[in-house]
Amino acid sequence: MAASDVHPPQSAEKKTARKSGKRSAGGGPTPAMRQYLDQKEEVGDAVLLFRMGDFYETFYDDAKTVARVLGLTLTARNKTTDAPIPMAGVPYHAADTYLARLVRAGYKVAISEQMEDPKQAKGVVKRAVQRIITPGTLTDENLLDGSAANLLVGLCPAGKDWTQGRIGLASVEVSSGRFFAEMLPASRVVDEVARLGPAEIIVPEQAIDAAPQLFGELRSVVGAAISPRAPHVFDRHLAEKRLLKQFNVASLSGFGFDAFDASLSAAAALLDYLAETQRTSLDHIASIAQRHSGEHLMLDQVTLRSLEIESTLRDGQRDGTLLGAIDETVNPMGGRRLREWVCFPLRDAEAIRLRQRAVTALRDQPDRLRAIRGYLHDAGDVERILGRLGVGRVTPRDMAALGRTLESLEPMREAIGPAIGGGDQADALEQIRASLAGLDEIGRRITGYLMEDAPPILRDGNYIADGVDSELDRLRNIETTGAEWLAKYQAEQSQRTGIPTLKIGYNSVFGYYIEVTNQHHDKIPDDYTRKQTVRNAERYITSELKAHENEVLTAADKAKALELELFQRLRDAVAARLPALQAAADAMASLDVLAGFAELA
Repeated sequence: MAASDVHPPQSAEKKTARKSGKRSAGGGPTPAMRQYLDQKEEVGDAVLLFRMGDFYETFYDDAKTVARVLGLTLTARNKTTDAPIPMAGVPYHAADTYLARLVRAGYKVAISEQMEDPKQAKGVVKRAVQRIITPGTLTDENLLDGSAANLLVGLCPAGKDWTQGRIGLASVEVSSGRFFAEMLPASRVVDEVARLGPAEIIVPEQAIDAAPQLFGELRSVVGAAISPRAPHVFDRHLAEKRLLKQFNVASLSGFGFDAFDASLSAAAALLDYLAETQRTSLDHIASIAQRHSGEHLMLDQVTLRSLEIESTLRDGQRDGTLLGAIDETVNPMGGRRLREWVCFPLRDAEAIRLRQRAVTALRDQPDRLRAIRGYLHDAGDVERILGRLGVGRVTPRDMAALGRTLESLEPMREAIGPAIGGGDQADALEQIRASLAGLDEIGRRITGYLMEDAPPILRDGNYIADGVDSELDRLRNIETTGAEWLAKYQAEQSQRTGIPTLKIGYNSVFGYYIEVTNQHHDKIPDDYTRKQTVRNAERYITSELKAHENEVLTAADKAKALELELFQRLRDAVAARLPALQAAADAMASLDVLAGFAELA
């Protein structure tokens, strides 16, 4: 059973902490521990990573879990009391690595961040849970498998019986925004969920007891985490309101839903879960499509397994499978689309012929095919970059990759053009070509705005290109000339004191300092103020050095704040083109599969 399948019982030690008023050594709770316990109650069964300075700390049962899963040393808070609190922490700058291991082990993880600078805080630092990461709600690149979709599935019965009648099924990939819903017989639920291969399944909380055999089979066959939810989130009236609000429409008929059914209740429950876990905008989930069982051949779990579609019977690996044999895609988007096409084969003969004609047209133009595959190979994973853009977690490196990709779309369109060849062959490729149009300008804006080697972390700064903003250039110039000033000041002080080994250094605790070895202590001027003693030397500051430090550090802080503001403006401008960008990403994924087939042919 996955770690997130059930809510674990509250431990005796945590009950004792609450019952006794969360007592600490001083006879009452510290403000920080009160804050922690309140947030832990808020996030339920998720492991809470609680930011304290340079670490994410965990306490009580969470600490024991983290120590066991991550191989960390379990320590304790209030060690000298009768009730020490188990404690384990990870450095915040390395948290992504530890986070990935916890999620892969099946745990939900809540992230509580400091919402103000601790230096400026009055009393306890304000903290808030920023998001809850679960197996089916991943968006971070380092947590995702580029070759596989990371789906969240919702199930809702049309009536009260899970074993008879019809079941509503919805699936969403928060990392790309793709959203589908369908109704199917209860007898086909396990096969359909197995075909989708979700990472997590959302169900009404009474469902597991109502249909233990069904959910036991789902766990066995699919291996996904099952997360029970309160029944009211599946309520039809609340569900319809949530969907209409999400898509900003008056009716769902434009998406092909003529009547409200249980699949839409499941879809709304997914949106509710994403709102609770992501705690940010979900604007990139802008539509929902109805999946009709008649459009695709039905491949049940036995067929998928016995035909070795994506894993071998012998060792469960991809090598030796159908997908392993035919996958010539060169971009992660295409790899994911190929699995979708293979696991959901078309029934419509004309739709199949359209794909065949496109493959033929590409095959017959090998030079053009080579160029197209080259552009796709160098392109970023646009689907997932746009997903992170939608939830407000896109990085400078993501945006730089998006800009380079968008700049390549026009030459990609030109390469497609001659490959079409006219006539009936034009249909599928012309649709793709049309979806790639008109985005080169936003691509040029992004690449002109960002440094070519933009970092993956916003807080590090140094990602907005020089010349974009005059104030940023001025602040950076202060930092640059600051190094020159220090070199000059060191030379002046060395000459003034007659100490040839005098040097200027910096550390995060004391700032800039002048270091003088002990053999020259008799040459120290009166205006030097001692700050620190180290082995064989003393460290000093002067009023001039302190003033320079304030100027440089203030400029650095202002530059980082301004860069963040400028990046947010760019992000908003790109987000305004989200529908067109998503259409382009969808077209690129299909083009990659078709080009891969042409390469095989």
